[in-house]
Amino acid sequence: MSFKRGDTCYIIENSPQAIRGKVVSKQGDIYIIQLIGSCGALRLTENRLFKTASEAEDSVKAPSAAVHVQLSNTQKRADNFNISI
Repeated sequence: MSFKRGDTCYIIENSPQAIRGKVVSKQGDIYIIQLIGSCGALRLTENRLFKTASEAEDSVKAPSAAVHVQLSNTQKRADNFNISI
């Protein structure tokens, strides 16, 4: 997906809600984005830009819980304490 000057795009910053911006320019693989309703601009790569708000919001993945199963070795513990099982 490629954006050109004047295109509307959406980004995700610190919240899962999409923020609308406008492409001001492109310098190499970096886009200069003006956020609608604010001063200043952001420098972002193309993989941070989305065509629609829903596309941007869908890109936010809920963090999944990491579960590690640890099996105990009963025989090894018994050997450490000189206990027969």
